[in-house]
Formats: sequence, structure tokens, C-alpha cells
Amino acid sequence: MLHRITVMFIIGFWVAMTGLLVLREIYPDATRLNTIPVAHVGRVLFQHEHSSDLAIRDKTKEVGYVHLQPRTNAETGERKLEFHGNIGLAVLGVGKQRISWKGDVVFDKAFGVAALSLTISTYEPAQQLKLELDPATNVAKYEISIQGTKLEGGSFTMDNKGVASLLERAGIPAGLFQQLIAKQSAMPEPEFSARQSTLTMSGETISTFVVTATVGGQTLLEGHITQLGQILKAQAPALGYKLLPHNSKDTE
Repeated sequence: MLHRITVMFIIGFWVAMTGLLVLREIYPDATRLNTIPVAHVGRVLFQHEHSSDLAIRDKTKEVGYVHLQPRTNAETGERKLEFHGNIGLAVLGVGKQRISWKGDVVFDKAFGVAALSLTISTYEPAQQLKLELDPATNVAKYEISIQGTKLEGGSFTMDNKGVASLLERAGIPAGLFQQLIAKQSAMPEPEFSARQSTLTMSGETISTFVVTATVGGQTLLEGHITQLGQILKAQAPALGYKLLPHNSKDTE
């Protein structure tokens, strides 16, 4: 049981941290100046507040879905990206699981990431992990529950020392974590780019922005976003997944 919770926690933390990295690259005001097209595409997402609903496909089989909803508070200038979805997959050491997630990312007026919350749930057995990340203080809060009963909770700093101590408390050897950190530091930094393009779906040609994330020349993620900020199609070649509208007949 604890092993399953530990696996779910590791998945949740790295999903949250990876998402935070991507958002900081798309909205570079919070860190450093980036290419203008990528920043422009990021802002387009909030201009019309269109939601995006996509099915996750493994080849031709639908294995889950993703929903994204950008919102803007006209009075405060605060922007929030809400998300939820689920996927069925086999987790090492756990077996087949349907994992669901929901949460939101809050941006300040300058598009800096002000907060990120993420809840990850499994169903057999019913387990839930809640994460709240505060970039301003570099602190994350977490809560783990089983069958609706809180099992553990606390906070830690979002650095190697903080995460290592937490995983060690959960039974993950410190040496293993250090090996993962060493491999990660040896990897090249991700690169983001954007370009204008077109996409043909159901016989209709649509003008889009194509945003691509690559590492060492390998494409991690690529997505088509309309001029109105709606995501029409995305793919993660390294994972073998494609994201397409529900009931879409397009496979390429």
C-alpha cells in the first residue's frame, strides 16, 4: 500500500514540477525573455477563454481525456488555467490503474506563476494526493488520503534537499534519488519554439500556431493552437500518445 502511495507521490510531484517549467518557458515574464512567438501563443490562450477538450489516444485506442479552461478576472487581472482529466496506464510496481487529475495554475498580472495546485487520484484502491506549490516561497504542501481518510500531510522545500528528505521518509533510498538527479542534470535543457501553420481536420483547413518542446533534438510535445486560443491537436511522440477532439476520425 505504501509503495503505491509513494509511486503516486513521485508521479504527482514531477508532473507538477514539469508543468511549472513549461509554464515558465511559455510565459517568460516570470523568468527571462524568450522568443516572442511562444509568449504570444501563451497569451492568446486567455484572450477568448475557449476551453479545450481532447481525447488521449494510444494509437487508435482512446485511453483518457484532457480538459483545459483558461479564465481571466477582469477586475484583478489574475489569470487561471483550470485542468482535469484521466488516463488508464500500467504503473511500474503497481499494475494497471486509472489515474485522474485536476487542478489549476494561477498567474499574476505579469504572467508570473503565482500558485499551482494538483490533485491526483487512483481508484483501486481509492487513494488521493493533493499538492500545492508556492513559487514565491519555494514551498510545497501535500496531503495523502486513502478511502477518504487522511494518512499523511506536511510541507517541504522544492529543492533537491527537501525532496530527498521526503522520499527517504517514504522509503526511497537517498542514493537512488541522487542518481536520478545526476541523470537529470546531464540532460540538455528543453527548448521551446512556435510557428504559424495550418491544420486540416474533417476536411476543413484551419490557421494555427504550432508550439514545440524539444530536448536534445527530440520532440517531447507538439501542439496546434487556433488563433482563438483553442488546442485542436497535440502529440507526445516519446510516450506514444496523441491528443485529438473526441470522436475525431483524424489519425495523423
